[in-house]
Amino acid sequence: MKDPVIAHLIKKTAEFRVASSSMIKACSTFVTYAAHHEKEWQMAREQRERLEETVESLARQHMSLEKAMTKSKRNLSDIKQDRPPGEGVVGIFDSDEDDEDFFDAGSREERDSSATTV
Repeated sequence: MKDPVIAHLIKKTAEFRVASSSMIKACSTFVTYAAHHEKEWQMAREQRERLEETVESLARQHMSLEKAMTKSKRNLSDIKQDRPPGEGVVGIFDSDEDDEDFFDAGSREERDSSATTV
């Protein structure tokens, strides 16, 4: 007759073997899948980075055009009112702050470090 404690340990050991074997198989499947799709993910990441740079460039161009338009309107207004250019007119883009910095919710380094690597 077996000791109930030993029988329980043998049962738990068998359950652990089954669970760990399944986990090893799942991990192996994931590694195979990740290795197979690594190039796709790298290409998608590079495409996303290029798109981000393009959008930031377009935003800078848009801001520059808005500033030029505001300045042009101000100069036109000054000519019509017979004032020296820029005197007495305050536009929404007249601040000395550096408005040309664009930030994501997280920096690129934070995003890359949080990405799963294989």
